[in-house]
Amino acid sequence: MNEICDFLNKLKQLSQFKLMPNSNELKGEFKEILAYSKKKDFQKLISIWNEKCKKVYFELDHPLIDGVKVYAVKNYFHETNNLVFCIDKDNRYPVVINQYCCFINSIILPSRCYYIVADPWNDGEITRFQKQYDLFLNSVDLNTLIFRKREFAFTLENVRPAHLFYQLLSNFIMIKHNDKCVFAKNSFYIPPNVRTTTSGDLVYLSPYCYEYNYNFEGLRKLLIPSLKMDGVKSDYDIVLWVNIPGERRKWIQQEDFIINFIQQIKKYFSRIKIYIDGITVAMGEKKDIPERKKILDEIELKINQVKNCVSIDIVSLAGLDYKIKIQSMSEVNFVISEPGTGSFISELYDKPILSFPIFPVQNHSGNITYTQGKYLNIFDRKHTWVFSYHIPWQHVYNLAAEALEELSRENKLKVKNLKMHRLEVPPVELIAKQYEFEKQFEVKIPLENVEFVDKLVTQLQQKDQIIQTKNQELTSKTQELTQTKNQLDTIKVQLDSTQKELDSKTKELSSLPIKKQTLEIKNLEQDLINKQLHTKQLEKELGYESNVLQELEIKNQQLTQIKNQLDSTKKQLETKNKILSSNPNPSHLIQNTSNFKGKLSYLNTLTTAKDRIHNHLSYKLGQAMIENSKSLLGYIRMPYVLSYIKDKHKQEQQQYQEAIKKNPNLKLPNLESYPDYQESLKEKECLAYKLGEAFIKADKTWYKGGYVKLWFEVRKLKGERK
Repeated sequence: MNEICDFLNKLKQLSQFKLMPNSNELKGEFKEILAYSKKKDFQKLISIWNEKCKKVYFELDHPLIDGVKVYAVKNYFHETNNLVFCIDKDNRYPVVINQYCCFINSIILPSRCYYIVADPWNDGEITRFQKQYDLFLNSVDLNTLIFRKREFAFTLENVRPAHLFYQLLSNFIMIKHNDKCVFAKNSFYIPPNVRTTTSGDLVYLSPYCYEYNYNFEGLRKLLIPSLKMDGVKSDYDIVLWVNIPGERRKWIQQEDFIINFIQQIKKYFSRIKIYIDGITVAMGEKKDIPERKKILDEIELKINQVKNCVSIDIVSLAGLDYKIKIQSMSEVNFVISEPGTGSFISELYDKPILSFPIFPVQNHSGNITYTQGKYLNIFDRKHTWVFSYHIPWQHVYNLAAEALEELSRENKLKVKNLKMHRLEVPPVELIAKQYEFEKQFEVKIPLENVEFVDKLVTQLQQKDQIIQTKNQELTSKTQELTQTKNQLDTIKVQLDSTQKELDSKTKELSSLPIKKQTLEIKNLEQDLINKQLHTKQLEKELGYESNVLQELEIKNQQLTQIKNQLDSTKKQLETKNKILSSNPNPSHLIQNTSNFKGKLSYLNTLTTAKDRIHNHLSYKLGQAMIENSKSLLGYIRMPYVLSYIKDKHKQEQQQYQEAIKKNPNLKLPNLESYPDYQESLKEKECLAYKLGEAFIKADKTWYKGGYVKLWFEVRKLKGERK
């Protein structure tokens, strides 16, 4: 019992375990399994399973200690990983077996890990399974790990159906399982004529041998006779199967392809049936998949709008199990699917398929056409096969047309001597650009406009880069000028100090004899000349003109005059405040009010609600855009006109706010109080007002491509006006 507790505590630091890949230290059955796995000796591994199935309990020789046997007492399954806990009869020598894609991928002993077969997708990194071990440790009941002889059974659980068919089921049908039970939950397919159970008192093993031991013919013999619908006769000219991939991979243009593909082939087929495959559920279950239903409803709605006199039936297979899907495949003429389980079902019937080879998958029928696309790593992924991709749908249509013509020549379609047209295929890079721009600007962009938008965005980026460069240069120049000014200020202080010294010396010289005074004055003058020469030299080195000090002095005088004016204004205001406090309604207040009215004379024209709307900034800007768009000169001066209107409007608003602060009686009434208020609302719907609003919105978001959106908005408004 203590050894079990110690082992579980050590498992919490799994990343610190010593990793021993393919170690030669292993003994007994583990050594045999290692040797057969390296050689990929499928028959020997099956024979080991056959021997194990002759016994009620699953037991193995200890991998390192002679004479010790360990028994499987508990398993924990998560997604694709099966952990089997083993212990000896005295509750010593704990071992955890990890089954991922092989008979045994690894074994965990206290403080060390041995890899029988390294994880083929992660180069043997034990930390890849840290999450599974953490979940096991958080959920395990210690009492279930104590030795007790528990019968073992098989499980066909796996979240990836391809692993079920290509590995688990391929092996299971080869094992003489001697009526061993199979776990009846969470499996995409359970063979007929096997005993099933949901008992929690059994320990379950995954029937792996080694990765990709694909028993295709065995699966075909198992699945087709038991599942297909005998005597199915189709009344359709063509029956298609299109697979919409799940959460890990997505052909971004696939929904558009289905709609456009139907529009093209309806020219040649009068009665069409299309199966749309999607997410598959466990055997015997049936689930509603809201996301898939939404996609299907949109596709069906768009197809019904264009089908005219052609009969088109759409059948969704999302949320159904593989039994129904395999039965449905029997009447299909042509399959369009990515590699994986979708193509596997078509292989069972040897159906022709158009596939997207996003990763290497063995195809056994050979009846396949390939296409290529531009693949995007748009997910935060850990594996190379998790991504989305772009493919021009026209390219897929052309390949499908070629394959359908071949089927017609082989008399495998009702339509004979089929000749289909071909489409021009746009570059996949252009398709990718269109997708990126539509996401960036949140607006639909026709394919023919993508190159123009690309050039426009490139130009804006270049201009933005130029602006950033200019800003950096301006910042640098400003810093240089500030530094130069500081140096000149220092020189001025030094000159002031020298001048003070000169004045002091002059006073001293007044008491000395004339010659001595004259000599000292000359010395001081020479010293001043030297300092002035030094100043001019510094100015020349700093790039300044010789009259910088004079300009600084002039500026200083101007600042002094302004200060005096402000002091005078302050005194006048203090005097007026005293007068106002003693006289609540002075006559000069009326005069000031009239002055404000003079500045805001435009308010006298705002006598109706319509006038008030016309005074809005949106209307002013829009009206100016319309007027200036009538000539080339108007387009050139338009930016300056719009800028002037914005500044003047802002100034008027500030003057208005100042006026109503001093005299609230000047405040304009609410817009709703005007008799023509309802009629004035129509002015907000006019072209000028809408253009002004669009320009204000674009100006606020220029750094997010606001002006690009403005271009589309102007076209839209003009179209609505027409």
